[in-house]
Formats: sequence, C-alpha cells, structure tokens
Amino acid sequence: MEELPLPRPLVDAHVHLMPDRLFRAVWRYFAEHLWPIRYQDTTEGLVATLRRELGVSRFVFMSYAHKAGVAAELNRWSAETAARFPDSVPLATFHPGDPDVGRLADEAWLELKLAGAKLHCQVGRFAPDDRRLFPVYERACVLDKPIVFHVGRAPEGGEHLGPEPFARLLRAFPDLPAIVAHMGADEFEPFFALAERFPRVYLDTTLVYTDLLDWRPDPRRLVDLQDRLLFGSDFPDLPYPVRHGVDSLRRLGLGPEVEAKLFWRNANRLFQLGLAEA
Repeated sequence: MEELPLPRPLVDAHVHLMPDRLFRAVWRYFAEHLWPIRYQDTTEGLVATLRRELGVSRFVFMSYAHKAGVAAELNRWSAETAARFPDSVPLATFHPGDPDVGRLADEAWLELKLAGAKLHCQVGRFAPDDRRLFPVYERACVLDKPIVFHVGRAPEGGEHLGPEPFARLLRAFPDLPAIVAHMGADEFEPFFALAERFPRVYLDTTLVYTDLLDWRPDPRRLVDLQDRLLFGSDFPDLPYPVRHGVDSLRRLGLGPEVEAKLFWRNANRLFQLGLAEA
C-alpha cells in the first residue's frame, strides 16, 4: 500500500528507551509471548532510526518499573539519556512498592527535571488507584506532570486493569493530567467516557488501527475526542515499520484539523514543547 506523506510537525508521545540489559529482557519476553521486535539496537541507533524513518520533531520516551527498587536508577538513566538527545522528552517511572515514592517523585521532577511519568500497571502488577502512589499523584497535580497509564487489558490482561480502577483514581484526583496508553484497549468506550468526563485525561493511539491487532474503535469517536488525542508509535517494540502507525491513522480520513491535533498540537500543549506550525 502506498505510503502517505508524514505529517509536519510530528510528536511521538509513546516511545520506549531503556538501559540495554533491561531492553534485551523486554525483547525476549515479546518474542516469546507477543510478537518479534523489528527494531533492536543501542539507544543511539534507535534514536537515529526513529528520526530517519518517522522524522519526529520531538519524542516522548519512557521506561517502566516492573518491581520495587528500580525506579530511582531508571529515572537517573532517563535524565542522562535525555541530555544527549535535545529532541527528547523524558518521563520518570515509579512503583508502589518503593518505600518513599514522594521522595522519588521530588527527585524525578524537581531535581532531574523529567517531564512526567509512566506507570505500567500490568507489568508492575499494581492498581492505578493504589494508595501508596497518592504522593506521586498529589505532586503531579501541583507540578502539572502528565502520567501515562497502561491500564487496558490488551494485549495482556491482569487483575488490576480496566476502566473501573482508573475511574476510582480519577474520582480521587479529578485534576490529574493522565494519558491512557493504547486508548484503553480493548475497552475503548469506557475509557472514552472517562476522557469526556475528566478534562485532564488524554488518550494515546499507540498500536490502535494498525494491522497488528484488531483494535479499531469507531473513527467518529476520534473526532469527538480530538482535543484529547496523542499520537504514539510504541517504537521500538514493533513487528512492522514504525511509520505504519502514522499511515494507519491518516487513512481514517480525519481531516487536517483533527490530524494536526492528533499528531502534534495536543502533545505540544500538554508537554509545553514550544513547537510552531511548519
């Protein structure tokens, strides 16, 4: 199928970068349980590939704490990595099993100057409304730090996932700047309803509408939610060329205004990137 022109500017709001040893473990897991990873390289090589194949203006990158005791090291690694790539937007990570997540949040956001956080509730095996994370959420509201939540039940389920625990979190912190990864796949409508109810909730399109999985909510709902959409690729954890994620969205025929919001304007506003029209 013919490739469509890449949008300009373009912000990828869902990229993974991790220390090499951790990345190799993630890729082995994907190969055994999900799909083979097309892009496996050093951090420098991955960033070069993302720039070359997608032409990103900025990219938001994240790791995630799969257990207690690793978040502080990952956050420092992310800050050091971001210093080498001025077009990157680094996120922190946290785990409720850490003894003082409030201190970790202060270090990540006030000292390391990370732009937000990623919480992977499926991998970390915790609920988004775990009260041990409340000090993180309190600081996120005050400091306006967006948090990416993997809380959907696809592609792998877990006992703490789904719209119900996320809704409980939002009722406790209605002003929390939150991003639902994968648009909450595969329970789209309940997460769409939460975005309509809570004005600080965003949805990233990572993997949705691609040929990988049967995740295709009604495109008309994207028009309804156009001010809450963020493009995400999930690079490098993909079995297909990274630009397929862009092409699959552009073929929906959303129109130039909605596409501009999806591909850069909303992320530009949320992360305060300072990008201007091409």
